[in-house]
Amino acid sequence: MVRVELGRGRLLMEVVEAIKGMVESAYFDFSPTQMSLNAIDSNGVIVNLVLRSNNFNSYECPFEQTMGIDLDRMYNVFQLCGHDDSLTLESVRDYAVKLIFTSPDRDTIATIELNLVSDFLWTDFVIKDTEPYAVVRMPSSGLESMCKMLIVASDTIIISVTKEQVKFSIICDTGAIDYTFVQRTVPADKPEDETVIQMHETMEPVSMMVDLEYLKVFTKATLLSKTVTLKFCPDDNLVVVYQIPRFGFLKFCMPKE
Repeated sequence: MVRVELGRGRLLMEVVEAIKGMVESAYFDFSPTQMSLNAIDSNGVIVNLVLRSNNFNSYECPFEQTMGIDLDRMYNVFQLCGHDDSLTLESVRDYAVKLIFTSPDRDTIATIELNLVSDFLWTDFVIKDTEPYAVVRMPSSGLESMCKMLIVASDTIIISVTKEQVKFSIICDTGAIDYTFVQRTVPADKPEDETVIQMHETMEPVSMMVDLEYLKVFTKATLLSKTVTLKFCPDDNLVVVYQIPRFGFLKFCMPKE
């Protein structure tokens, strides 16, 4: 039996909101050390989630168990979760999962049983941890704002990285637009505001064309992290990583256009 408790239930709601636009249903894997999800959409975009057990309020999972969950239904259920409610998630034998939302004063408790689903393809695609050509860590809100502005003009984008800056460029009917983030350091107490670029000293500038629609979907994870990391990999994939403080990470892997 699985029984886990999160002090801030909306954390899982934010995770589901970030991925439900790409995969309708997914298998959540529970082990004694973590809760995880590995999925791939119809265009080959991979999603990996890890939430480590040691920062849950409580985490009981004596053996590995998998739950297939319809993400749209799960997200709709989360509308009952108050902003400060805790979440308890329990397996109900092999056919359902129970979600319990409890207010801080314990004066309201919502209990929902959600039937599990199993009529979809099980996938176990894990994003390879390859050495990237370049790594950019930047404010997640900056990436989100840029995507919202440029998506109205184009559905593809060229990302160019040098040791000094990362530039997002589109070509559209009315001309061209460049949006640049220059590498900069900030006071030690605000690391989330800085743009940091890592490249090997001998590395030439890196350029990659990617699907802007997908990049915008990824930015739904902005609520989970104040920073986002872009990794430009030798296999021509772009890996986008949102570190979830204290818990783990949410990763997306997108092939180049």
